[in-house]
Amino acid sequence: MSFKKGQSGNPNGRPPKNRAWTKILEAAGNKTITAIDGQKIARKKVIAELALQAASTGKVVFPDGTKLDLSPKDWMDMLWKVYGQIDGPPQAEIDVTSGGQSVQLKVVYDDAAIPDTSEEATPEADGLYRESGEA
Repeated sequence: MSFKKGQSGNPNGRPPKNRAWTKILEAAGNKTITAIDGQKIARKKVIAELALQAASTGKVVFPDGTKLDLSPKDWMDMLWKVYGQIDGPPQAEIDVTSGGQSVQLKVVYDDAAIPDTSEEATPEADGLYRESGEA
């Protein structure tokens, strides 16, 4: 089979894989387990409740009744992971307008400030390159 010049041999692209980790976790998290009291509960709800229990108390009681005390380091790690998921990382704000005014680019070359007033800045237009014979 020969390909035509300029035409893709696979116009539809690579087929999607159905093994995405998120989909696998979602499917497993939707399955239910039975707690000690006989109540059926989704795995993802159990995980969320255990994570919050661990972060807030430093102790975990699993659905089968097993108890676990977290070390101070494990407790702090869990606390920060849960907190990071609830509130997310802090928003980074950067003022690039210089107090409402547009930022102007100045290229410094040979101790002289050269404002960029051209439509399209290029290294050649800004004097960043020299011909080999210039001093």
